[in-house]
Amino acid sequence: MTIKLLPRRPPPLCDELLSSWLTRLAQANHCSTEELCGYLGLQRGRVPDRSSDLVSLYPN
Repeated sequence: MTIKLLPRRPPPLCDELLSSWLTRLAQANHCSTEELCGYLGLQRGRVPDRSSDLVSLYPN
């Protein structure tokens, strides 16, 4: 499966939470945070706060 790159990718700010960056990324691409999380394969309606939260979403 080929995933098309998002047209706008603002860089994360220093000490920014992942959830804040995902919100800014969604806004930059004119979609909701939930839509973006679904596109990225994350659980819908659940925006992770930190990158360590991604591990719990995808256990080995």
